[in-house]
Amino acid sequence: MEASSMSRMAHEELGRSLDELPPGTGRLLEILDGIVAATAVDKAVDRDQVRLTRRQLRDHTGWSGTALKVHLARLVDLELVVTSAAIW
Repeated sequence: MEASSMSRMAHEELGRSLDELPPGTGRLLEILDGIVAATAVDKAVDRDQVRLTRRQLRDHTGWSGTALKVHLARLVDLELVVTSAAIW
């Protein structure tokens, strides 16, 4: 999904644009979108089938665990990212 599509969707769903997100949170959403798109193509699956761990996100972004936790929690609260339980 392109940034313009994400912004339009956020505005329609939440009544706000992605420009209103804190800069780090918006940047994380863009990064996630890129990772999910690439992973879906690589694995030949739908985007909603892609699963990532926080460790994978930390490794990819280089962000601290705390920064990632804060911005990811915002995206989850806004229902722009869905969490799933770990499977052991």
